[in-house]
Amino acid sequence: MKLFLVIGESHVYQPNFVAEFLRRTTDEVVGAALVTKVPIKTDMIRYLLTHINKLIPVEIIGLAIDTFRTVVLNLLPRDRNSCNFYSVRAVYKAFNIPFFEVADSINKSDYLEKITSLKPDVIISSNPLIFKAPLLAVPTKCCLNRHSSLLPACGGLWPIFHAVRLGSIHTGTSIHIMMPGIDQGAVLAQGQVEIQPSDTLRSLYAKTYTISAGTLLKALDKVRVSDYTPISSSEPASYFSNPTDNDWMEFRKRGGKF
Repeated sequence: MKLFLVIGESHVYQPNFVAEFLRRTTDEVVGAALVTKVPIKTDMIRYLLTHINKLIPVEIIGLAIDTFRTVVLNLLPRDRNSCNFYSVRAVYKAFNIPFFEVADSINKSDYLEKITSLKPDVIISSNPLIFKAPLLAVPTKCCLNRHSSLLPACGGLWPIFHAVRLGSIHTGTSIHIMMPGIDQGAVLAQGQVEIQPSDTLRSLYAKTYTISAGTLLKALDKVRVSDYTPISSSEPASYFSNPTDNDWMEFRKRGGKF
């Protein structure tokens, strides 16, 4: 199959997920989009900067150290055999994937024309941008989205935060068919991780991204044979946006750590 990737730029979780997927897939990646800017409402970094008071000092220091470290390490040369990547851009370059940058919306006409010209069978998304109907209709098979929760639970934004806030004992990664409704398409594959008392949001996101490549490959194996049967789930459906003050209070009462 011919694949097109739409991946949000990140210096933390996405790069190694994308690199592992590119190493393992037998399908042809015909191109990619690098999402460098998203709407304010869905931008986690902007949210954190305006709600930095929700973090305790040790979390702020740790976040600053990790950010500095990843930016510095991203300056080092990387090839496809590198153990760790620190930007999606570096991954695309190392694997010789032709790409273009996207800001705010993937539905602009010039982006749509570029993707359509590549005639992908599947478009793979791992970013918060919403796909509108014209883009959803481009691939011959479907659009797939990677989401860090056990859908239908914790759809929307900050899924792992809300899983911890609600006292869930598991979270994970879901690969689902993209529909006009956000995080509502059939879930084709999932990977599960246990939420331990020692876990933080950072460690849980790392775990869900670690299993993401394998979960995506399972979903693609189903798509390859036109098997769109959703997996069964006992999880109740829920959908959330950015955390409110009350959400942060509940998160901390559960022992939640950033």
